[in-house]
Amino acid sequence: MDSRKRDSRTYVEELEKRIERMQEQLESMTRSGIGIQRGVENTTRRSRSSSPVQSVESTTDYREPEDPADGDNIPEMPQVPPDKSLHPSAENDQSIVIDSQDGKMRYFGASSAFSALTDAKVNGLETQPHTGNWRHVAQRSAHPWQLSNWIPHVLQDGLERRIFEPLPCKDTTVQLAREYFATFNHAIPLFEEASFMRSVDRQYSWNPDDSASWWISLNIALAISYRERAHASSSASDNWKKSLGHVKNALNAVVDVFLRNTDIAAVQGLLGLALYFQGTPNPQALFMFAAAAMRLAQSIGLHRENASGASPEAEQRRRVYWIAFILDSDISIRVGRPPVQDIEDYDTHLPTENPPDGRGVLTIDGTRINYFRLLAQLAQIQRLVIRQLYTVTVRQKRAVELEEVYKFEASTPAHIFL
Repeated sequence: MDSRKRDSRTYVEELEKRIERMQEQLESMTRSGIGIQRGVENTTRRSRSSSPVQSVESTTDYREPEDPADGDNIPEMPQVPPDKSLHPSAENDQSIVIDSQDGKMRYFGASSAFSALTDAKVNGLETQPHTGNWRHVAQRSAHPWQLSNWIPHVLQDGLERRIFEPLPCKDTTVQLAREYFATFNHAIPLFEEASFMRSVDRQYSWNPDDSASWWISLNIALAISYRERAHASSSASDNWKKSLGHVKNALNAVVDVFLRNTDIAAVQGLLGLALYFQGTPNPQALFMFAAAAMRLAQSIGLHRENASGASPEAEQRRRVYWIAFILDSDISIRVGRPPVQDIEDYDTHLPTENPPDGRGVLTIDGTRINYFRLLAQLAQIQRLVIRQLYTVTVRQKRAVELEEVYKFEASTPAHIFL
């Protein structure tokens, strides 16, 4: 017990020191501007020679000066290229997104302590050129941030405990994945095909991805493909059995995602489970996974528009968010449960009307329509209907207004209404 208390105190002390170093760094930058200009110059050189992913990763070092007393060694604030970072939509927005080296993200809104810190220390930087990236902190340290990664060993499941239905051979997996992308994912673009297929190749290599989010994503894609085969076949028992077996595989990794994963792949995996259970007689799993997926999407800032424009990464973020939004709105209006996403607290753009990869676009009776974008627009209308007609506040207000009408009618001679 004493050992655990000491460990907890150590973690808290480390977190406090990190915040203090951020404060000192921002104050130094405000006084001199040296760190800002140096970060911008480094970012410019890197962005000319690296891909978007490499650019983000190459800026994740955060080092203190070897001698804090040396005024020439002012620490550099990691900078992300303006056209590739996750910018808030408004200039006075106080939200921030923290990206870590392993791809995990943390979103902190305007009411958080991080926003209070940055608002107090960085207001002076807002007026200086090339400082729009202060809210997007790339984090990497020689010492991992153990507070966010610490999970008791008893709660950690290895790969062998996730397997209920063994994965098919590589050729079969590739074929099932291609069927999934040609059918289900073409209408509801949950995954990006090229990156998904690269991960499939890696799965059958000497160094497979053992993350819980990838395990869920892979198995749910296989489960949906087997289900489509079952629907198309007269003897479907074997395909149904395999489909449910892969769903069981995915469910075995859900706890790991809830406890540890904060990346877009985790959101995709949970949405995949929600979409699978949407087509079953019992919708309870749909409700829970859709709500969890939206909460996780918010935790990494998918509900906020970034400044990456029309890049494939930005479009994929929008698609994942809008799938979560569509499910959230549909569930809310069908069963009358409050939605997870506040209609006034998101600014993610709608999916692209004419996507280069054609995902979400269908041809029905010779007419080409962006089916996925239409679903997103319908979801927005559903949310307006819920807010204007079905919220508790609106219904109570309507009752009060009707009561006023009845009082007026009762106090007025009846023959006036004849």
